[in-house]
Amino acid sequence: MPTPRLHEEKGQATANVRTDRLRFAGGTESTAVWVHEPDDVGRAVALLGLDGPRPALVVVGGAADLELHGGGSSLKELFRTGVAAAVEAAGAVAIDGGTNTGVMQALGQARAQPGRSFPLVGVVPAGLVSVPGTDADGGVRLEPNHTHFLIVPGERWGDESPWLDLLAAAVAGGRPTLTVLVNGGDVSWEDVAASVSGGRRVLVVDGTGRTADLLAEAVRTGSDPGRAGLLAETGMIDVFEAGRGGDALAAAILAALSEREEDGHG
Repeated sequence: MPTPRLHEEKGQATANVRTDRLRFAGGTESTAVWVHEPDDVGRAVALLGLDGPRPALVVVGGAADLELHGGGSSLKELFRTGVAAAVEAAGAVAIDGGTNTGVMQALGQARAQPGRSFPLVGVVPAGLVSVPGTDADGGVRLEPNHTHFLIVPGERWGDESPWLDLLAAAVAGGRPTLTVLVNGGDVSWEDVAASVSGGRRVLVVDGTGRTADLLAEAVRTGSDPGRAGLLAETGMIDVFEAGRGGDALAAAILAALSEREEDGHG
């Protein structure tokens, strides 16, 4: 199978950055860029064709076992009328983990609905995913409704976490950014920590299970001595009750993405 070609700028091959057009079995296509160093991210944004600066929403969370607790809106509704609607209205870029599972699949399917045109960028470790049209075909499948992919170095889940932060900052260029946590496992703790370290507020959707619910409880009680408590103590975590529904979630996200920047991340 063909390997991604080197991108050429002004006649010079850039050895650290490769780009290609991915074609999925269902007929969708995406632009992918492979990077190797943090300094490559700015060039990657240009190669992906992400005009900006513009607000950025990072979505992190569970790759499996997704369900809502306590009734109310379905997960699909939260992504369709909440997350996707807010990104579209804000003129923002959505960034997530890019695989065809969990929250990434839910966001990809929401992006595929009529009337949605926002860029959706999946950030994935090169050593773990199956990339259409390349020799990297033995890993986890990419979600086919993503418009772009940033493929980064990595052999374990979590290696992509700092790259999510780097990409959001590069896309935003001083515009507002926000991270939304839905459900989540062990890697989600790394994602949230990277967002907080980068100065990005995190909106936790309580009632979606696992990491999200643990972190929401720590924010409410202030009594968790572990990693949830340490993150809650930063004051960078906000809680949204999933039962309030998609429209309310969209309003909360849109408000955060409309605020004035006080620093480079949001």
